[in-house]
Amino acid sequence: MRYSKELIAGMLVAFALSVFAEDFAIRLTERDKVGDRSEFTQTAEVEESMSITMGGNPIKQDEKSYTAKFAGISKVLKIDKLDRGIEYEIIADTLEKRLKGATKSVAILPKGAKIHVAKKGKKQIYLVDGRPASKDVASLLGIFISLPNSKVTDDDIFGTKERKKVGDTWEINSDLAKKDFSRRGMKIENLTGKTKLEKMFIVNGVKYLVVAANMKTGKFTMPLPPFLKTTRSVISADFSGEVPAIPDTTTTKLKSATNMTISFAAEGKPKPEAPIMRMTVKSTRILHSAGKPLK
Repeated sequence: MRYSKELIAGMLVAFALSVFAEDFAIRLTERDKVGDRSEFTQTAEVEESMSITMGGNPIKQDEKSYTAKFAGISKVLKIDKLDRGIEYEIIADTLEKRLKGATKSVAILPKGAKIHVAKKGKKQIYLVDGRPASKDVASLLGIFISLPNSKVTDDDIFGTKERKKVGDTWEINSDLAKKDFSRRGMKIENLTGKTKLEKMFIVNGVKYLVVAANMKTGKFTMPLPPFLKTTRSVISADFSGEVPAIPDTTTTKLKSATNMTISFAAEGKPKPEAPIMRMTVKSTRILHSAGKPLK
């Protein structure tokens, strides 16, 4: 028994070396099937502000700061040609929100509420117990639910066709990411980012990969009145997720996280004789998700 520590240490080193020597196919986009059910829990931290001034005098100011939680069981009702869920039924366990400074969260929907979400054109449409969701409910659900709105997938932008080992990094597809943003009305001059295979772990005999990515833009423009010119603009985002090491394994991501900040400012004169109008917008959203498949 005197060599037990050395033996254990040797086994750990051997395991670590085997992990770093093994390479994996990288598949980030989940393949859904109609009827798939998952239990999920999501949390969000949101801080948003907007200010519009004219000649230094406030015209409009709006600030939001809150945390929220969404949990329940989802069922895939419809998929697209890329096997991505585009219509869901969700039985809510929790949908609650707590404003900054409040001591308690407020229930937004009762436990057991049935939510139906689908696309109509470019918009996500929500029904709650068969009726259209209120504006506030739809806005909060939109923080947590994001249905595919283009043919571009996470694999296209953040993935790679090459097999990778733990510790490997690669550049994201910046050109494709910029094109995808342009479909949403945003023109980005510069965009950079990297993806990294951080580690592999095993749960119930299934190998999972932890993949992290980051992305940052330089100056970008979006649809504005002609007299407004962009003076500051940046998007920065960090992503991480746990995905099956064997692509198309019938399971869902265990955990994922997103931290995104958008900062934007513009100014100009609506008329030559008018005072300067200035607009500033900042939004930070931090999302955490955890889920598991149900039979």
